[in-house]
Amino acid sequence: MPLNRTNRICNTPVYPYLGGMSEPSQHVVVQTDDTVTVASIPTATHALLPRAIAAFRGAGNRSRIRISDLSASEVLDAVASGDVDFGIDFIGAQDPSFDFQPLAEEQFALAMRHDDPLTAESSIRWADIDPTRFIAIWKGSGNRMLIDNALARARVNLGWAYEARHLSTALALVDAGVGVTALPASAIPDTDHSRVVSRPLVEPSIARTIGVVRRAGAALSPTAETLHATLLDLATVEA
Repeated sequence: MPLNRTNRICNTPVYPYLGGMSEPSQHVVVQTDDTVTVASIPTATHALLPRAIAAFRGAGNRSRIRISDLSASEVLDAVASGDVDFGIDFIGAQDPSFDFQPLAEEQFALAMRHDDPLTAESSIRWADIDPTRFIAIWKGSGNRMLIDNALARARVNLGWAYEARHLSTALALVDAGVGVTALPASAIPDTDHSRVVSRPLVEPSIARTIGVVRRAGAALSPTAETLHATLLDLATVEA
């Protein structure tokens, strides 16, 4: 019986890396020609997307998945241009050219080293952050714009001593004891081996809503639709 054209069975001559597998094992390695493309902000790439892909794979889906780690504005651009099937972002909800479906809401927190005096506090006011120790995120980033807008509405002025383009750079400075930074909670390490800890930021409390964004009215391929639905289902279970 001829194979379905969307699938191909891998064998040793075409895929030499399977050479060490037994012949029966080689015949169960199947890859579809369908590829799902996703653009995602880095924090979602590290947290939400891997769990959704694991569930997608666990349900028997074998399509290839191409992931682009981009900034918030770049994710929207990739979705708008059709370069990706859909994106994971925290901006775009108010734009009628996009369909935005919420996945999770997360608060901003202050990241500091475990031996920082501020760890004695259960929460920290923005106004109490020492600007000579504050590591700000790059002014052109979505996170920075969200913070600046919220602080302006609350009439809180916060200076900074350092500015980093990437969240990982800000965290490296915190880990080195240089200062403290404000990040979405999911971006702050939460492991026994990390020297970085966090405390909620209040007055004001600032949150962002992460969601799946796609072009309004655009149809997804069946496989992309399945991964899209898996993300939404996962968010519903964890809510």
